[in-house]
This record gives sequence, structure tokens and C-alpha cells, in this order.
Amino acid sequence: MDFPKRIKQHKNESDSFAIILYKLREIGIFRNVTESDYGIDFEIEVVNGDKVEGHCIKVQVKSSDDLNIREDGVATVGGIKQSSLNYWAEISYNLPVVAIAVDVVSETVFVSDALFWQAISKLDNTSSSKTIEFGDCHDDKKNIAKLRNLAYGYGLRDFIYAHKWIMRNIRQVFEIYVDANWYDHCCQNIDMNFFKSFLENCKVLLYFNDDFMMANAGSVDNMFDYKILRHKSNNEDELYNYIVKDAVEPLLIPLENTLEHFRNKVLSSMYYWLEKDSEYLRMAFNTKWPTFTGADELMKVDFDKFYAWQFDPNKDFYQFLADKARNMGIPEYEFIKHYSL
Repeated sequence: MDFPKRIKQHKNESDSFAIILYKLREIGIFRNVTESDYGIDFEIEVVNGDKVEGHCIKVQVKSSDDLNIREDGVATVGGIKQSSLNYWAEISYNLPVVAIAVDVVSETVFVSDALFWQAISKLDNTSSSKTIEFGDCHDDKKNIAKLRNLAYGYGLRDFIYAHKWIMRNIRQVFEIYVDANWYDHCCQNIDMNFFKSFLENCKVLLYFNDDFMMANAGSVDNMFDYKILRHKSNNEDELYNYIVKDAVEPLLIPLENTLEHFRNKVLSSMYYWLEKDSEYLRMAFNTKWPTFTGADELMKVDFDKFYAWQFDPNKDFYQFLADKARNMGIPEYEFIKHYSL
């Protein structure tokens, strides 16, 4: 007798969903959205104890009975359409998007980082499919912790706003520290509104610096708490210079590292930002951040040299576009003309 046969792909998909639901069950509520799947399989709402607080993550599942694991232990999956990469990027402005790879034979689960930066870095002017990475972590408890952090952490919009704010105000950021050093330590001469904004935006950016967060685990919130700084200044409306100096100094080197890291990420995803936010791309290209390893070197920074808009706002940037266009096989003139800023 002849009967329908179960397709291997369907079995792998069903098995992978069951494995994820079992292994990551502690994280919260899984909602299956495959009936209208355009690149998302699940929405996970993270539960805090017994509280359902509205913190969600979108998930794309990739399953295989022969998952590709590189020599460095990183799981990879190919054949990803660029339309899916674009879709993940757009959703990421509202909710974090991750991919979960499942080896259905070993029942191993790999959870990617938030996909936004990886996805947009792979977009280009071709229709070729791409490969995404999932990292080398297949520890279920660590993966649950990663998903919780993504759900409760700062979103993409928060990050981009903070990044732009720091780039626009890079010179004044340095000057806060230098002024706090040069003037009488017990005087009060810092623009407090600007300083509060600096703390707020710096906190957002450094949330994405894993080394900083690990090194200051348990004390991060206090480092950016203006009320605590006011208390150190005897609850004065303005802070003493020495308190400003002590607050800013431990932030500048990790901030430098974070800004350089994300400058490279923005530039490496040039094709996306030209369409989405070309001014952001230009800002990232033009903003130069000095390299220093300690307070002594910071005091010697030539602000005019590193002030972002001290540079020609067009010449170097257009050369950058021309070089990228050449690498992509796009006529330089047409490319720059099309994306004239």
C-alpha cells in the first residue's frame, strides 16, 4: 500500500523545535509563528520568576542532522537569503533577533548573538546567499542567560542614539575630563546637563562592551548614577571637579575601545547604511578617536586633530565610497552620484 512519506526536512524541523522547547524551557513562553514565517519561527517572551513583563526576542531556527562545525568550534549555517538578512535587520529596531542552530543528532543547541550587525555586514549588491555564525557555545544555561540579557538589555534604537550622541559631542567629552583635571579640584565648573547626558549615553554604549561589563559586574549602575555622585559632593546641585574626574576616568578607555569597535562595524556594513542612514555612516567615518592607554596620554590629546568635523567632510568620505564601489564591482561615478550626500 502506498502512503505519504515524511520529508526529512520536516522531521528535522519538528525535532529541532522539540529540542529547543525542552532545553531552553526555563526561559519563558514560546510562541510559534511558523504559520506566517518570513524568516522568524518563534517569539520568546522571557519570564522573570512568575512575572510576564513583556520582554521578547524573535528567533529563527536552523536545523540539521549534519551541522557544520568549524575547527574553532563555531557552528555555521549557509544558504541564507539576503532578503532574510534585511528582514532580520528591520525587526531588530523593535526587538532583538537571534538564530538558533540545532544538531538534531547530538541534540546540541547553538544560540547566536543578536543578528543585526552580522546580518547587515553581509549585504551587498548581489543576490548570493550568505553564511551566518552561531558561536561556539552550546551550554544550555549560558544560552538561556544570553537570551535573558538580550531581552532585558538596551535595544538597537537606544544604541544608535547613544552612538550618535557621543560622536556629535566627542570634543566636549574629552574636555570634561581635561577641565576637571586642570581646574581647582574643589571647584564646580562643569556643564551638569551635558555631564548627565554623557553618563546616560556612555552607560548605553558600554553595556555592549563585554569586558567592561564583566570587570565591573555588580557596580555598573553605581558608576553612572548621578545621585550617588551628588551625595559625594555633599548633595550640591553641581559636582566638584575631582568627583567628575574620578567618575569619567575609568570610562574613557573602555569607551574608546567600544567606539572603535562599532566604528568598524558601521564601516563594514556600508552597503546597508547608505540606504538606511547615510549620515550615520558619514559620522562613523569622520569621527576619529584618539588612542591612549592611561590618564597621562589622555591629557596630551590634541583636540583639534581628533575633533570629528575638523576633517574635510566630503573628500575622504567619497574616496572611501569609491574604494568600496570598486570592490563591489559598481562603477565609482554612478555609485557616488547615486548616494550623493
